[in-house]
Amino acid sequence: MKTHNKFTIRYLMCLLLVSSVVFSVVPGRFASASDYGVNQGYFYNRADGGNFSVLDAGIPSTTNKAEFINYIKNLWSTSAVGSAEYIATSYIIQTMRGPINGGAYDHGFVDAADILDWENKVNNPLVEIILDLYSREINTHRTWGNEQRDVSKFNDSGSFPSMIFRNKDDTNQIYYAIKLDCGNSVGNLPGITATNQWSVSATSKADRTTAKTGDTIHWTHNLINNGPGYTNISVHSNLNITGISDWSNPGIEYGVGDSPSGASTGLIRTISEYSSYTVKDTDAIGSWLCENVRFSPTNGTDGLQGSSAPACVVVRGSPPAAQPALPGACSNSVGCITDESYL
Repeated sequence: MKTHNKFTIRYLMCLLLVSSVVFSVVPGRFASASDYGVNQGYFYNRADGGNFSVLDAGIPSTTNKAEFINYIKNLWSTSAVGSAEYIATSYIIQTMRGPINGGAYDHGFVDAADILDWENKVNNPLVEIILDLYSREINTHRTWGNEQRDVSKFNDSGSFPSMIFRNKDDTNQIYYAIKLDCGNSVGNLPGITATNQWSVSATSKADRTTAKTGDTIHWTHNLINNGPGYTNISVHSNLNITGISDWSNPGIEYGVGDSPSGASTGLIRTISEYSSYTVKDTDAIGSWLCENVRFSPTNGTDGLQGSSAPACVVVRGSPPAAQPALPGACSNSVGCITDESYL
């Protein structure tokens, strides 16, 4: 009973504590926070029992996304499955992700794919973090029932210092809020639903259409974010090269690179590696030397692979040496070479 009383007292202090820092008040917007009602455990959907702070230590007062992400990830990764911190961080991650593909919330404990999805959503350039008072009518607490820890919502009004995730272009659009001193998710909020409106394309160009032995071909490869938004995940790209035996190892990604999340519209990468080649006498006359860019994903929603149109150069033979012309034997001024079969 003493242990229970200690946590109950801490929980009540969490409810009552008001920071001495001066904050304005951000009103709550009441959308669906999850598909379970109040007093129902998020993971087990059972009536709750016991009232504890979601995170006993609260969360750091920061607007830095990396600091917040690392704090939650470290707690999750170092906590035993089923422990208070494991349940709490799983709840925060899953509810911040919001409905998956517009459907139901994910009520399973998190895995690596869930964490990656959550990180990408938090890192969406449209999402910003502020610290402010948040006015809410819904609070959450960690519960203990049927020998299983869980987190559930309950009715509780008030305004407390919180970490607030909102749309930076529409600051009235609040995605998520966490009470700073005890890690309770507050408000009936939808999770991070910011859309990822961007698409990527690529261009490949060669500085010539034909080349002979000894000629050097230069390609230019560009990867472009067409917008309208910033990228919210990294874009992987490399070169597809055909006809050049020196660069034909299928186990190598030529010109590989990753353009990080947060790239603005316009040029996001130029591939300069493997973009210059000098034609050899072993390159067959009539063969095609081609390069183009491959990249993935093409946008923020479907994850498909895209590519630029190939830029190709055809290998031609060297022209024959000019022969001295007899006086009056021909009428051109280039040594009377009329056989253009080398072209």
